[in-house]
Amino acid sequence: MKDTRTNNVNRPPTETGAVISGTAVVLGLLLLALALATFAWLYARASDRRAQEAWGPERAALMAAAPTAELWELSRHDAGELDTTSADAPLLVDDEPMHIVARYDVSKARGVLHLRRGLIDDTSFDWDAAADCQPRWTHALSFANGEARVTLLVSLDCPRVRLVETGRELSIRPIAQAVREFIAEQTGDNEAEDNNEADG
Repeated sequence: MKDTRTNNVNRPPTETGAVISGTAVVLGLLLLALALATFAWLYARASDRRAQEAWGPERAALMAAAPTAELWELSRHDAGELDTTSADAPLLVDDEPMHIVARYDVSKARGVLHLRRGLIDDTSFDWDAAADCQPRWTHALSFANGEARVTLLVSLDCPRVRLVETGRELSIRPIAQAVREFIAEQTGDNEAEDNNEADG
């Protein structure tokens, strides 16, 4: 007599069970992605708080997303040496004129997104740094959207930045080398990249 008993050992899973299992996996992945995105958003908000307060929300927004970003090379001049016919009006820094001697469009430069992010990230600044060195403002970063503009003076040997519009000054010791390398890549100035004097 033929044995008609069903062999359940190698029976494939039912179609309904497979669908339910697949749906559960997809839902689980979506929930995980949502949780990670929420955490990342909250972390970003928390890590930007002090920097945004220092620069101001509108200026911080320009640093992060203004369509035009420029790197300027600066040089000191005595008042009598200034070329008053130049299209680049000098910056007045500590009551001394600073002339813009070169401009570089860095809006799409390699590393500019990381630089932008760094300028509004709390961890990029040494909030407890003592003013134990004298900045030399050799460069500036300018971010513009139409008529709105924000400009940061940059010192490399005494690594600090100063907001031209308000005079607020911060130490960039944690990202000093990255800033030097970015500027050196744009200007071809190896001295900027190799400058590793004491931070301020």
